[in-house]
Amino acid sequence: TLFPYTTLFRSGIFELVEAFNILYSEGFRNELHVYGETHENSPYFSRLRQRVKSPDIFFHGSIQGGRINAALNTADVLIVPAKWMRSDTFLLNNAILERKALIVSGKNALAEKVRKSGRGIILDEVTPRAIADAVSELERNRKRLYYFMRVTDDFRVPDINENCAFLMSLYGELAKNYKEADPLLLARKLNRRRKERQQRG
Repeated sequence: TLFPYTTLFRSGIFELVEAFNILYSEGFRNELHVYGETHENSPYFSRLRQRVKSPDIFFHGSIQGGRINAALNTADVLIVPAKWMRSDTFLLNNAILERKALIVSGKNALAEKVRKSGRGIILDEVTPRAIADAVSELERNRKRLYYFMRVTDDFRVPDINENCAFLMSLYGELAKNYKEADPLLLARKLNRRRKERQQRG
């Protein structure tokens, strides 16, 4: 059976392609659909295509924000293999609301949302074998896959007012801590200058 996957990020894509090469060599016919700006990054995608061994890996161009759900609807699982901190919560929220299972890197800020929502697999490391194991786990264990794809009655996306209030509270905490730190920094500078004068003395 075809088991389409989607990814929209460059980071970790080499490992992702290698993972689907492994899956193909092991008899899994999973489709991988990669979305990204192929024209501007043509040298990158040329190197990437040279590594492809599976006929079920497809490269698409960039995708407009308004068409993200259309792309998600062609897949069962969204894979975000990015190795650095990302905060693409809009994409992740859409994937969850569209009832897609998720595979994300544990080094990614998105991992916390996946952990709290219980909607997918978090990778300890982004390697071809780790990704292939996660994909084959969902292929073999459909009960677990369907649990990740369950109805979204228990999932709530914060509205813009809540996000704004949260950001303002963070800003308030940072501003408060900065003001509290000022006298301490000033005292340290004065002590340093006092010691320098004594040494010159």
